[in-house]
Amino acid sequence: SMVDYPFFQRLRREPVNLTHLWLLFVNAQEGVVSHFTRRLALIIAHSHNDYICCILAKQLNEELGNGDVFQIHRKIFERLILSLELYKPQQIAQEMLIPGLELSERLESLYSDPNSFIGVGAAILMEIRGKQRDEVVGKELARTTEARSSLACLQLHGELEADHADEVMNLARQIDNSDGDMDIIAILQGLKMTSDALWDFCNAMYRICFM
Repeated sequence: SMVDYPFFQRLRREPVNLTHLWLLFVNAQEGVVSHFTRRLALIIAHSHNDYICCILAKQLNEELGNGDVFQIHRKIFERLILSLELYKPQQIAQEMLIPGLELSERLESLYSDPNSFIGVGAAILMEIRGKQRDEVVGKELARTTEARSSLACLQLHGELEADHADEVMNLARQIDNSDGDMDIIAILQGLKMTSDALWDFCNAMYRICFM
C-alpha cells in the first residue's frame, strides 16, 4: 500500500506541510493526471478483449465527465492544486518537477506498449494506488483547518477513484479465473514496472521535500 512508502510515512510523522502536498499534486498532475485519458484510450485501442474494453471504456467516459466538459476529472484535480496556491514555493526550481516528468515518461511507455496487456497491468495498479494516495493525503488535509477547500476537492476526486479501484479489482479477478485468453505474464509485467515507477516517484518526492 502507498501508506507504507517512506514519503507518506514521513508526511504522517511530521506537522502538516501544505507546500509538500502542493509539490506532490503538481508532480502527480504531470506524471499521471494530464495524460491519463489519452493513455487509457491507447489501451482500449490496442486491446482485443471485450471485457477489458468494456471496463476501461466506462472509466474513460467517467474520467471525461460523462460528456460534460465541466466535470472532466482532470479539471477537478486542477481545482485541487489551485486550492493550495498560497502554499506553493516562492521559487520553483526545475528539479522540483523532475519526479513528475520521469514518471510520465515511464507510464507513457507502459500505456502505449503494443502489447495491451502490459498497459492493462499498469491501469490496474494505477487505479488501486490512486485510491490509496487519496486516502493517505485526505488524512493529511484533515489534520489542518487551513485546507478545507482542498479536502473537499480531494473527496470529490476520490469518489471516482474508489469506484474505479473496485472495478479494476474485479477485472483482476476475471484475469485470475480466465481460460487463457489473457496474457497474464504481460499483465504481471505491467504491474511490476508500474509499481517500480511509483516507488521511484515517491522516493524522488522524498528527496525534494526532506533532503
